[in-house]
Amino acid sequence: MEDLRMSYRDPQTLLFEAIFGGNTLQVKQLINSGIDKNTVLHSPVRWEGASVLGTAAYEGHIDIVKFLVEAGTSVNFTDPCLGRSALHWACMGNQFQIVKYLLDQGADVNCTDKDKVTPIIRSTINNNLDITVLLIEHGAKINCTDRLRSSPLHYASVHGHSKLVQTVIKAGCVHNGHAILGKGTPLANIFHHNDRISCIMLLEAGYNISNDLSWILQLHDVNTSDNNLNNEIIDDVFRRKRNPLSLMGSCRLVVRSQMGGVCVDGKIQKLDVPYRIKQYLLFEIK
Repeated sequence: MEDLRMSYRDPQTLLFEAIFGGNTLQVKQLINSGIDKNTVLHSPVRWEGASVLGTAAYEGHIDIVKFLVEAGTSVNFTDPCLGRSALHWACMGNQFQIVKYLLDQGADVNCTDKDKVTPIIRSTINNNLDITVLLIEHGAKINCTDRLRSSPLHYASVHGHSKLVQTVIKAGCVHNGHAILGKGTPLANIFHHNDRISCIMLLEAGYNISNDLSWILQLHDVNTSDNNLNNEIIDDVFRRKRNPLSLMGSCRLVVRSQMGGVCVDGKIQKLDVPYRIKQYLLFEIK
């Protein structure tokens, strides 16, 4: 009786349930029966919908993902709802191995959805360092902003994840624009988390403090902060404001700016310069 009821159910619903449950055999049977590999599936708990490949990527079922790709599913197909690719969904699900597989299969590392969110913005939204590093290594453009005017640096700084913040800065993202999340600017977020090392790196990487002057001046003038570390960060900012970068620091900014915010570390590693200079350009030594 159960088999009879199943036979009358919507094939797309069956396909979603098979993917959600990781039933590779049933997915193969349904796809081989003629269901469009790029059909959009709707979950009762995810109203926006995703493609078949996107759903499998989000859920982390690598065998199903590989089957779909080998069966001819486009890794760059985007759903018509929010314009997300399978790579977006894999990043949303924190699925490192699937992100790597999709990139190896030619997924567009810089694809944008309808909210201008790229995979690397998504990985920093999810506070995922490993996927962020992987995307950077595969050519992700780090100087991107979404519809909320937020860059990977904005999201990393909101989380207060020092290593993620520093990874994004080293990759070339020094956006200083106001956003509607966190404390507004990356520097304000870093200050909020008392992260002096990231603050110094951000300033040395060429961050423009113009959008932060109002709150910096207020804190500096009234000196109401009870946290000595916060006071040190404010002092760092004012020293940077009063004193221009050294010639070495200026040269580092120029060289890094020529990298275009894509594969910055890799490009610097390939420069025909002494190792110590490479270390300096990569913020590994002062």
